[in-house]
Amino acid sequence: MSNQPTLLAIFAHPDDETMSSGTMIQAVERGWRVVLVCATGGEAGEISDPTLATPETLGLVRAQELHCACDVLGVSDLVMLGYCDSGMAGTPENERPSSFVQAEPQTVVARLIDLMMKLRPTVTVTFEPNGVYGHPDHIAISRHATAAFDQFAAGVEDAGRLFYGAIPLQFFRNFQTRAASMGIEMEESQEMIESFKDIDRQITHRVDISTEQPRIFEALRCHRTQIGGGNMFDLLLLPQFHDLQSHEHYIQVRPAPDTDGEVATSLLE
Repeated sequence: MSNQPTLLAIFAHPDDETMSSGTMIQAVERGWRVVLVCATGGEAGEISDPTLATPETLGLVRAQELHCACDVLGVSDLVMLGYCDSGMAGTPENERPSSFVQAEPQTVVARLIDLMMKLRPTVTVTFEPNGVYGHPDHIAISRHATAAFDQFAAGVEDAGRLFYGAIPLQFFRNFQTRAASMGIEMEESQEMIESFKDIDRQITHRVDISTEQPRIFEALRCHRTQIGGGNMFDLLLLPQFHDLQSHEHYIQVRPAPDTDGEVATSLLE
């Protein structure tokens, strides 16, 4: 068992790692081991350019894109759980027996516990319970990762710390403002703002990732099937990537933070 500190990031799809990619870069540069867990192949994602993939090959292509992103971020340990992307609620993908939301919860939890027992992570990161925008797979991986951490922590002396990646309300407000300035209507944005109105008061860590932005952007560009083709992300976020997201935000969940409300600046201290 190595004494090397370990960051374990547990997410649902290829490209979800962008939620914590700045922190991953910082961890690698400090000599930490960084392990990324991806629950699904992202098979239900959009295809920005039909020359890049077909619905039948998208899972394989997105796995290759994720390996590309990991290379850029310096992440050498990637664990694919092998479930299928569940798509959004109410879609046919939700009903597939192989989809992540149909997986037996304790089976997923047991796999994550086994990984935690082997790695003994110093820091574990996953989605907050709403999964940013309510994606069923995001919600499921948050729930399973939290359950796994709690069961793991019950049997070891030091389980490290569990964090939820969070996006502050101001991010969505800025996003909405950018859209309006371009004449783009975003019916869902106000609904998102309502669902995130309590996030800010929960945030315990605000990590400056501005110097990591060039590599974050390069890693993000590896996900070619998901970026481009004039989609909303490409039109709104990429041109203002630095301005909109120069920090990553986290909620410390376990153990409960012992602070007086002061926001910390690193998960790695």
